[in-house]
Amino acid sequence: MTPAVLPVALLAALLISAVAGPRLIRVASPALARYPRLATLLLIGGVAVWLVAFASTGPLFAWMTTGRSSVACR
Repeated sequence: MTPAVLPVALLAALLISAVAGPRLIRVASPALARYPRLATLLLIGGVAVWLVAFASTGPLFAWMTTGRSSVACR
């Protein structure tokens, strides 16, 4: 995977999950209501993973633009 694709793919996945997430939770609410502790852990874990992934997009873009060059120095 090229370095340029990773941050773009991560950002696209975050945007898709931000748009589709609330609808998915509404659809899954009957199943989540049966196991409230598991639902709480899953929702908190999902938010935590989403926040960590979102926070990593800045360093990924910075690394992409200022990291080591793929052209060898002579």
